[in-house]
Amino acid sequence: MKNLFEYDKNEILEMCVRDKITVEGRIVDEEKYSDIKSNIRHLISALSIQETEKFWALIKEYYLFHVKKLIAFNQLSKDVELGENKIFLKNTSIYEQENTIYKKITERFKKIEDLSKFPFLQLFQNEFSDYIENCELEIYYNVDGNDYIPEISIFNSEKKAILILNRNLLKLGKDNVNDFFTIIRHELGHVNQKDIHPTRIFFWHHVVKKKLSWAVLIFSFFLFGTIFILNEIYRAYKTGDLWEFCRPNNWLGMKAFIVFMLSATRFIFYKNQKIKKAYRFESEFLSDLFAILADKNLNVLSVLENEFPQYINKIGSDSHPDKSTRIDNIKETVTKIYLICVSKMRFE
Repeated sequence: MKNLFEYDKNEILEMCVRDKITVEGRIVDEEKYSDIKSNIRHLISALSIQETEKFWALIKEYYLFHVKKLIAFNQLSKDVELGENKIFLKNTSIYEQENTIYKKITERFKKIEDLSKFPFLQLFQNEFSDYIENCELEIYYNVDGNDYIPEISIFNSEKKAILILNRNLLKLGKDNVNDFFTIIRHELGHVNQKDIHPTRIFFWHHVVKKKLSWAVLIFSFFLFGTIFILNEIYRAYKTGDLWEFCRPNNWLGMKAFIVFMLSATRFIFYKNQKIKKAYRFESEFLSDLFAILADKNLNVLSVLENEFPQYINKIGSDSHPDKSTRIDNIKETVTKIYLICVSKMRFE
């Protein structure tokens, strides 16, 4: 049976109509769903104490359900990269590459040694320890940075984390600690999710999902093409006519194979790009949800909608959803969880 947390909008609406779920005295149909989505902050604030506890418990359950898949994919990507290093005898391991990056960070940025000057950073360091066990946090200051974009990275087999802040974020921490924590907690979500940006080809995506049909088909053509070429070379060698391989009838087969190989390569690249984009978007959406869960409110919407034009990505890219996409996803996700909460409270 499908988990409620996997339901899309239409399935949630079917559930509401079937179970006669009402909000503000009206059965939830498509029009009412849109109204709930637009006023979700008000509706959440109007929940009773018992309903509020249930709602936040469901937010956490939803997050953990979806983050499990993301962490599994992260680990697979890491395992593949380690395997590639062994197969191709690369001189530098992942950990050596990490050490190089770590060294560059420590040389370029200034470490904040005395956190007592920034009480909000001390609070964040304590919070970091609560969420991420057995991992030491170092905080660095980017003197040249003037936007609101923090950077956080993990090193040494996830035993050390580095957070890089710039002057505007430090000023924000002094002026508005709630908004500062919302922004930083989003980045903490990436650490909690063990986020990396996988570059593996799409075969591994299909291995994870146990859909091997395309992988098997393409591998078969690779194998067929190799056998075809070797067979033609062998025939030319046996007959003593080495030009046999270059005759038009043989080149016709060769051209067909080359055309296929180019098409397959393009298909693989296209699929890989789509998977990477879907992964990165899911990673951002879940980090937004982590910030909501840690804040115990929807302040992340205020941050995205109004406050910090230099923090949000207005245009978007293959690696990051734009502002409107993130806002819409938050409202959509929270609306679905709200309706699941109302449904569960009715039957409990």
